[in-house]
Amino acid sequence: MMELLNITHVTAINVILDLYNALILFFIIVNLKKNRTNKWLVHCAGILIAFAFSDSLTWLLDGTPSKALFVVLKISHFIFYMVQPFIFLSFIHYIFAFLNNDSKNYYLWAGCYIIVGIYMLVLIFTPFMGLYYSFSDSHVYSRGSHHYLSVVINGFIIFSGFIFLLKNKKIITKLEFFCFFLFFLVPTISEFIQLYYYGVSLIVTGLTVPIIIIFMNIHNDLENRLRIANDNVIAKEKELISLQTNTIIRLSNLVENRNQNTGNHVMRIIKYVECLCLKCKENQIYPNTIDDLYIERLVKAVPMHDIGKITIPDSILLESGKLTEEQKNQIKNHVIEGAKIVKNVLAYENDNKLIRMAENVALYHHERWDGSGYPKGLSKHSIPLSARIMSLADVFDALVTMRVYKEDTLNLEDAFAIIESGAEKNYDPILVEQFMLIKPEIKKILEEYGV
Repeated sequence: MMELLNITHVTAINVILDLYNALILFFIIVNLKKNRTNKWLVHCAGILIAFAFSDSLTWLLDGTPSKALFVVLKISHFIFYMVQPFIFLSFIHYIFAFLNNDSKNYYLWAGCYIIVGIYMLVLIFTPFMGLYYSFSDSHVYSRGSHHYLSVVINGFIIFSGFIFLLKNKKIITKLEFFCFFLFFLVPTISEFIQLYYYGVSLIVTGLTVPIIIIFMNIHNDLENRLRIANDNVIAKEKELISLQTNTIIRLSNLVENRNQNTGNHVMRIIKYVECLCLKCKENQIYPNTIDDLYIERLVKAVPMHDIGKITIPDSILLESGKLTEEQKNQIKNHVIEGAKIVKNVLAYENDNKLIRMAENVALYHHERWDGSGYPKGLSKHSIPLSARIMSLADVFDALVTMRVYKEDTLNLEDAFAIIESGAEKNYDPILVEQFMLIKPEIKKILEEYGV
């Protein structure tokens, strides 16, 4: 077997380096905390592993006399060239996600993907025309007539990453900038060196080292929350969000206060929902759904849950006596009207997931776990999670506060007991279990916002 492989001290060094880097990258992928930002780092590391393995095969099999191994050599070379631009593209995506950069950057991405398209088109013809690389009759690799083009195209993508990085230099730490800069710089230098000299390949190592530092940075908690963004931009965004939220809360309070006894109902349920979601996140309840962004959206959506009540006449809404079936149906209709109003109110909003969540909260917060609720009689997990959370908070507040349709309130323990007894019937039992764990927080909310 040894005579079929190209084993020299240079080859051995390169293969060891490739496999060592692949092992480190695999360890990072397995141990990296998965979230929307880090998924791009995982993609990048995964592509680098494929890059490292294909590189090691090209070193081992170069010049092999075996026809079967020569096929493997040609495939590994194709993969080696194919994955290169995607390494840098995935890393640029990671930087975008890391910076919470929501701007479209059409020109940057259009330029990158057009260039990658050209790169791949040339690569497809390379095995037949020797454009990027070719093989001699003795199966030895050599650069093709258009090898320079692969360097230029990769250079363009790397340059795009450099430009974007430099434009955002002021809003990231020195360590983060160093990691990102190093990721682009080392392989660029290595690639230009290898244009003139065949020898030990440091490209994979050059890409692995900054990923290791990023990984250590993440696990030392120096990254990943609200670490980026210009202070002035953050302040203005917070100011706009606060204005928007306060406007919605005030509008919702105007609707709620037609009941005359709801007081700070909206603020209380916002706090209930926030506390419940944080407890669920802490205890890994619905972990694939409840994250920081989900909680942020739900807190924004909550105030609009009963906005449909604006369509109910005062004669019905303020009626303290028994309602007729027709009046009950009019009240039930507030969820349908509320969903329509929410959609109109948030028409300007760019966050489609927020709009959908707010509609779900308004439309389905009177659905019940056993299917006995309205308007559609949904049951269990067919009820959106946001509405199941809202239902729990809304009913609890109704139990502990005065309403026109009931004469007294329940003490906290009795209210909690009713909620607990409603698990499996009215409410999601998993959420009820978590709700029982936030009694101290609920008491503080009631002390702060009254009943």
